[in-house]
Amino acid sequence: KQWYQRRVRGTKIESGEGTIPVRSESESLLTLDGVLGGQRLRTMSCSDKLCRMNVLGIQGSLLSHFINPIYYSSVTVGRLFSLEHLSRALFERAIGVEGSLPEGYRVNAPILLPVSGTEPRSTSKASNFCFNWTYGDEKPEATKTINGRVDAGNDAQGKPSRLCKNSLFKQFQGIYQKLRGDDLKGKTYRECKDSALSYSQAKGALMKSFVEAEYGFWAHKPEELSGFTV
Repeated sequence: KQWYQRRVRGTKIESGEGTIPVRSESESLLTLDGVLGGQRLRTMSCSDKLCRMNVLGIQGSLLSHFINPIYYSSVTVGRLFSLEHLSRALFERAIGVEGSLPEGYRVNAPILLPVSGTEPRSTSKASNFCFNWTYGDEKPEATKTINGRVDAGNDAQGKPSRLCKNSLFKQFQGIYQKLRGDDLKGKTYRECKDSALSYSQAKGALMKSFVEAEYGFWAHKPEELSGFTV
């Protein structure tokens, strides 16, 4: 039982602490009506997401239309480093899927490293802002942690971040039309993600492998959030 619990996938719950396993497919499904009606949002744990990236790559499904999977070469952990636990959490759980992956995909085993010195854990309140930037930006973008939007002066709600799904999807559609044509024009965000066939095949094989190994189900965001066009 202890062996099983250490390998099962878990979800973080909105306004909660720790993680809980997703033991059935019905538990993995969230609806927009349910969330708006008070159902607490559930998201997969960080280690589960990193494990998925070590199979599918960090580029995601949309970029998979243009490039091969990109994998981490190393992962450095600042506190509570355990080579055994990290190896199991980040890639060993996925080894069973290797024979079912399409060409170009694999179970990546990055180098796992601790830091030479650790600072005491801060117990102060987290910042109200999150910053993102890339090389060449004139300045970082500051988003509100409460809603993921950018402070826009008199606009209390704020404007969408350049990292939101809508902004990234607009960039994808522009690049795709220049390189591949108009066959995805008018398609929804979800339809464009699903049309990355090799990525979708690898993802399906990984999710199936986790369920067959009794590691639990993957919690999905409400489908309504992916049904938009630009």
